[in-house]
Amino acid sequence: MNKWRAIMESIDTTALDCIQANIAVLADHVHGSGTHRLLGAPLRFHTTASAVTSLPTVEPPLDRHLSDAHILAGIRLRGLNEPSSVSRVFRLLDSATASPQHMLYVLADAYALPWCPYSGHAHMDHSFLLLHRDEESVEVVDAYHNDTPYGSARPTTCVMSRREFQERLAGLTIRVGEVETATPQHPALARTLQRNASGLSEASHRMRAYARKYRNHADPEAAAEALLLESWLLARSRRVHQRWLSHTLPPEVCEPFSHHADAWAGFASHCYLAVRRLRRGNTPPDDLHDVLLSLLHEDIRQAERLAEASSASITAA
Repeated sequence: MNKWRAIMESIDTTALDCIQANIAVLADHVHGSGTHRLLGAPLRFHTTASAVTSLPTVEPPLDRHLSDAHILAGIRLRGLNEPSSVSRVFRLLDSATASPQHMLYVLADAYALPWCPYSGHAHMDHSFLLLHRDEESVEVVDAYHNDTPYGSARPTTCVMSRREFQERLAGLTIRVGEVETATPQHPALARTLQRNASGLSEASHRMRAYARKYRNHADPEAAAEALLLESWLLARSRRVHQRWLSHTLPPEVCEPFSHHADAWAGFASHCYLAVRRLRRGNTPPDDLHDVLLSLLHEDIRQAERLAEASSASITAA
């Protein structure tokens, strides 16, 4: 089996977004199987203003992904914040300084990527790993897993000619990170869980404002479309936290959060059905925003429960 496929099969890529998924592959490739789970240690609620709508979004900024990759997973992506070009990608890939593995982490428009279901359909940043193959071709590794309106994305590897890669991405702004290694941080359990609990508790008023803005938005269809993406992001972030917990705490302590992560996944499905109803001219369910706020408040309760359980186990020891 291709070693990259073996790494991807050992990762629950359904719990990771399109930026994290390939950071996870790098982490396990460089530091060993399971390292990627450290990305799930934080449990957060932070929002920024969406670049597309007037609504707040929980989508993490790139800087946060880079910080988590470096501090938690021991992967530094040097230069990723800077716009680049295809010609520079090839120069780096062919250079001994690209990385010990002759591998780059690339962000580009999914619209231009032939292995991605968004190709020719939708514009968005998408990550992949690019490997040196030979003078005529490159190898792509992409661990993204999702069912999209345009087809299914599944973890994959493929070979592309350099000419096709050049033609598809020529003229587009892309970003490329040179892969450097650091020491993964294994965060102190009690301190991490306490930080999660206090951070979410302090965000309770922002959670209420967040749900209210989606409920009161002037365009219900646009708000529902945006909330669908939000629910997907929240569900995945809670699932990756659950994956970290399940390898850190006893099963009986983790089980309630596992059920909570399932509830977030159910909410994402609920949002999907609401958008379909709206597209057919029907009204969305009345309880959508109540369920959202209830799940956010349950985030706080679960985080506080986990922090208390961890503190109790330390005291007992």
